[in-house]
Amino acid sequence: TTHFSYRDNNISVYKPFTHQHLAEIERTLKAAGNKVLPPIQWIPMRGDFTRGIFASVYTRWDNLMSETEVINYYKEYYKTSPFVFVSDEPISLKEVVNTNKCLLHIGFHNGYIHITSVLD
Repeated sequence: TTHFSYRDNNISVYKPFTHQHLAEIERTLKAAGNKVLPPIQWIPMRGDFTRGIFASVYTRWDNLMSETEVINYYKEYYKTSPFVFVSDEPISLKEVVNTNKCLLHIGFHNGYIHITSVLD
């Protein structure tokens, strides 16, 4: 529910593995040249914030590109998108509230790539 009294001081899982934007993520990855998509694990979360979306997505990383190459690929891909920024530091929702910005952060851990994004 979106009712304030339910969301106040609360956090909940929202449409795990079935969120409507998962298809959009997969289409974007295919458009970026990925012929075979690895399984994407996405667990959207709702919280007691009044604005914004925080997304956390991870998948297996095959190490065909170095970490630097992956990050540079994202920066190159979004360089003509004036409101999308790839951050070298972890991101937070408050950085984008009441703006038209979208921030991305890419991290790596134990054979996985972890992408976080925030937008309002």
